[in-house]
Amino acid sequence: MSDYRQILEKIKSGHFTPLYILGGETPYFARKIEEALLQHALPDEAKGFDLNILYGTEVKAGDAVNLALAFPMLGERRVVVVREAQHLFKTADSLRSLEQYLQNAGEQNLLSLRFEGKIPAKVKKAAKDTAQVTLFESKRIYDNQLPGLIKDIFAAAGFRLPHQSALMLAEATGTDLLRVEKEAEKYALFFDKGTEITPAMVEEYTGISKEFNLFELKSAIVTGQYAKALRIAEVFAQNPKEYPILALIPTLYNFFVKLYAYHTSPHRNNPKQLAAELGVNPYFLREYREAARLYNMRRVSQVLDILHQTDLMAKGMQAGQAGYRDLLLQMIDRIIPHKTTV
Repeated sequence: MSDYRQILEKIKSGHFTPLYILGGETPYFARKIEEALLQHALPDEAKGFDLNILYGTEVKAGDAVNLALAFPMLGERRVVVVREAQHLFKTADSLRSLEQYLQNAGEQNLLSLRFEGKIPAKVKKAAKDTAQVTLFESKRIYDNQLPGLIKDIFAAAGFRLPHQSALMLAEATGTDLLRVEKEAEKYALFFDKGTEITPAMVEEYTGISKEFNLFELKSAIVTGQYAKALRIAEVFAQNPKEYPILALIPTLYNFFVKLYAYHTSPHRNNPKQLAAELGVNPYFLREYREAARLYNMRRVSQVLDILHQTDLMAKGMQAGQAGYRDLLLQMIDRIIPHKTTV
């Protein structure tokens, strides 16, 4: 994410380009760049005169360009921010308006286009190889990147976050960094800046129970703790809306797909390379090593098939009238190869 940080540093230091094209698979980063532009491109007293925030569903590309090319009234530049820009550039005329903007824009003009998802190739081509454009397209976040990014977000909010706390938050939020930021804002309501956010705090304020959450059930299953898995499943069965089986299945599926890759990896004795290959934090490799002793490659293939069948039944696409509890218990019973009482 060095380019992301470099873009933010340039904006904060007052160095702007006439055009920003922002998007990608992780929307958090594009939104943060847009926020930085809104904060630093104009002084507060000029925003009422020289700032327009538009939406691609409500404006044409040509209109946005004309606004951005207008001479500023009070500030140093005219700033136009377009959100949901994926709706703008569907015709040749709209792309020509973008090219027209680049031909005429100067230091007094700033147009920001934020796309939800990937940036269209034709837009990138129209803005290619010019110093007038800052183009940022984020990629998907991998599991091994997530704890570090969460630490960065909490550090920006003024908190210290131990690694275990970051891992617990990663389990709770997944790769939704916007949700992570909301969590950090929530902690700011309860704790002073400089506070270390301990695992106990995460458990209480993010709502993670050490025993009763989807990730603890996953852990019990992949380590063969049959009795514990059944105990957690019984709690889930009392509140299926809070613990949907269709949220558990992808979590298990993702783990067992990576466990299959673990079995076939030539880097089993190189933790750094193995973690990179699996796309996980090295901290989690011990769980994969333990699971590999319990689930060989043949068994992993069987588990993936069980998960697929359970997913179809949960969606009502396969015969059978099993309710939530029976479906969950049956899945656990079929997956764990030998029943332990741990």
